[in-house]
Amino acid sequence: MAFYHIKYRLFAILWLFLSTLSTVGLANTTTLNVGCFNIRFKTSADQGELSWNNRKSYVTRTIIDFKYDIVGVNEMNAGSQQEDMKSLLPEYSFVEWGGNSSTVPNQGTINAVLFRTDKFDLLEEGHYFLCTDPSKSLLSWDNSSGNKRFTVWAKLKIKETGDIFYYFITHLDHQGSDARNEGTRVNMEKVRSISGHYPAIICGDHNSSAIRYPFYDLCSAYMSDSRKVSETPFPWPKDGTLCKWDPEKKDGTRLDYVWVKGMKVHTYNHINETFGRSVTPSDHFPVIVNVSLEPFVASHTRYVDINAADGGDGSKSAPFRNIQEAVDATCNGDTIYVAQGYYTVTESEQFKGRDATLNIPHSLDIFGGYDSAFKEVTGRTVLSGDINGDDEIADGVWTGNEENAYHVVTVQKYCALMLCNFEIVGGNANGNTTTGAGIASLGSRLILDNVIIRNNQATGQGAGIYAAGQLLCTDCRFIRNISSANGGAYFTAYAGVELWWRHAMTDCYFSENEAVQGSAGYHSGYSWAYLGHNTYVDNKATYGGTVSLNGTAYASKTTLVNNTFVNNRVEAIGGVINEMKGGSAIYANLNVASTISIVNNTIVGNHASCYKNGTPTIDFYGAAVHIYNGTPFIFNNVIAGNRSTSAHTGDVYNAGQLATTGYNIFSSADNINITPAETDILGTSVDSSILLLGNMLESNIVEGDIIPVLALNGGPVETVKVKKRFFGSNAINVLPASQLEEKLLKGDVDNTIELRNKLIFDQRGVERLTDGTSSIGAYEYGREGTGITETASVANPVKTYQNGSILYLSTSMTLQDVKIFSMTGSTVILLGEVTTGETPVNVSRLYPGVYILSWKGGTSRFIKR
Repeated sequence: MAFYHIKYRLFAILWLFLSTLSTVGLANTTTLNVGCFNIRFKTSADQGELSWNNRKSYVTRTIIDFKYDIVGVNEMNAGSQQEDMKSLLPEYSFVEWGGNSSTVPNQGTINAVLFRTDKFDLLEEGHYFLCTDPSKSLLSWDNSSGNKRFTVWAKLKIKETGDIFYYFITHLDHQGSDARNEGTRVNMEKVRSISGHYPAIICGDHNSSAIRYPFYDLCSAYMSDSRKVSETPFPWPKDGTLCKWDPEKKDGTRLDYVWVKGMKVHTYNHINETFGRSVTPSDHFPVIVNVSLEPFVASHTRYVDINAADGGDGSKSAPFRNIQEAVDATCNGDTIYVAQGYYTVTESEQFKGRDATLNIPHSLDIFGGYDSAFKEVTGRTVLSGDINGDDEIADGVWTGNEENAYHVVTVQKYCALMLCNFEIVGGNANGNTTTGAGIASLGSRLILDNVIIRNNQATGQGAGIYAAGQLLCTDCRFIRNISSANGGAYFTAYAGVELWWRHAMTDCYFSENEAVQGSAGYHSGYSWAYLGHNTYVDNKATYGGTVSLNGTAYASKTTLVNNTFVNNRVEAIGGVINEMKGGSAIYANLNVASTISIVNNTIVGNHASCYKNGTPTIDFYGAAVHIYNGTPFIFNNVIAGNRSTSAHTGDVYNAGQLATTGYNIFSSADNINITPAETDILGTSVDSSILLLGNMLESNIVEGDIIPVLALNGGPVETVKVKKRFFGSNAINVLPASQLEEKLLKGDVDNTIELRNKLIFDQRGVERLTDGTSSIGAYEYGREGTGITETASVANPVKTYQNGSILYLSTSMTLQDVKIFSMTGSTVILLGEVTTGETPVNVSRLYPGVYILSWKGGTSRFIKR
């Protein structure tokens, strides 16, 4: 026993020596010992040396003897364990909160920031919850039932220097993969919005190993793993922190992390001191890190205007003329504003010739389309890969692009990019690099808002976008992106691990994109996919899928809701395994346990064909909806009037698990191979159904085929108007309120990553009726939309403008259930009722970026500057 005591006391001395050594040359810089410690909750199940009463003094001695200036503590029970910690650590102040209440402190298990009272002043403190509404103590996603997860933070000032920084202590869920990923997202959004550009630390038990890509990559996009960036290498061969009371168990799972921004990391270590006992003070090793703060820089914004004078410094009054110049002048997490205009990629020392690209080496938010005064968005910023300026497109043939850039934009690994109000055009990935001609995103996350991706070509995957990480697109247009492989408009890559990313495409428009599979989009592995309120028209695949959903290794969840698919084509060539070809609208080859929820879509007038030597192949089963594998739930759709050379189906073909259906319109019983429900409506043949659809929808019938007419009927993208509420003698406005519930639909219709709510809007954003007369399909019959219509322009009832930290909402009507969401779907501000007139909203806690203002019956966007 004495051996252990001597051995680990020597380790403590060595740690203090290394910490002291790291300060050599930093005489004018304050270094801090920081870290995290999961102390394990007090429980009667722990007996002997493991009981809290026998180990509490060693937990606190660890904090004292290793001279922590600040430590984040997990799993401290309210009550006696909390009181013990405070009585044994009188030199420390506690910033703490419990997980069981959003209003009453210290209810349940506590996370706490402990800091030396003599070294720091507490300027501010707070907490938030890792759930769909971070202001409330909720269980969300697949979070374990007994643990409401949350984060506590403190704004601290070093008394000696006056330097300010933020400290966050978090605890992610131990069971739910979605909860860990979404909790990480909330943490990164909150750290950015709360700390701004001040230095910050977030630490604690993440219940995730570094190989769980979504968690680790997203954290790495905005912060640095202190172990990875430490100036002094971590001395142990393994980096496990879950020791299970064994001081020599260094090969356990690494669960505890210290992430930093705006700091230098001098040393990083784990503490396995036993104080002469046979066990460690907790079942986790504490993490201790020696850091110093980097100088605080107040300005983290750059400006670009192609029409500005040369020699600008990137300020608003003297903008750069080149976007890359602005990028090179930024650091991680900065913001760039770009004036409207036409920009071309430029060469650099690293990227010459056709390798010229807008290179994103760290995480950035870039907002385009501004006027020259940078006061308001007046259009889009065009960024082109046409280096020589000689591209031409005539009769669908693109010439002059031989010398175009391989990638218009390149996002490097571990980086996140938010891009708004841009047009990305003219990439040609046909050389030593073949993917991502428009945007090659190798990083953790790509968020696009109001972006046009057009006229990009690739011989490999993803002509418009290649996304190795998360892809989130809102109000975007993908036009004429052509891939010789998969993913014309976009391709999401699969890293080969169980914990995949989730992706969301919302309010987007896809037209004239081409690929082998997934002419509009190809998903090659994911946890959740949400495709909602999109329109797909005139896209062509040569194997299968306007949208192609793939990933057979693990179960996933897909929701396609309120989409319009019209006039899309699969033109396959007969060969082997013709049964796998098809999906002129939707193709899925997923794990048998994966769910595909197809809800309230309009899928009409699509074509699937497969010929060999001019003759239709008899083993071709191509249909508009082609489920090769997976478990489909098909509700409330118009899936009719779709043609196929298949002798078997044309609307729906299912080779996967048993399909569950209800309240759909199909062309006929012989145009599907699924058993329809009693509530499904079937025509007598494809030809007769096309005539009925012609009466129901705004459309033309040409040579026996239906050509739906797309128009701006309200909402951000074109839709097909329902002009009559009958399909023959069958009314289509017959959906009961229960038919809009997520639990019945088995689909995440509101993109919250859980099935608790209901479908509220149609594709245009028009509220659906709940009196039993809601409509089948993407378009709610008889209800007008807001925005630009076919006949008139209807003004948005809400206008916004920002003055300093205050956002003013000016509305001509009283609004109910008003909320502000981040672009990733997290509620950031709850307003409730907003009355007529002007309402000020403090947005100082919001990080610069795009936000969604939502109220009952409508939405709008604003940019927080």
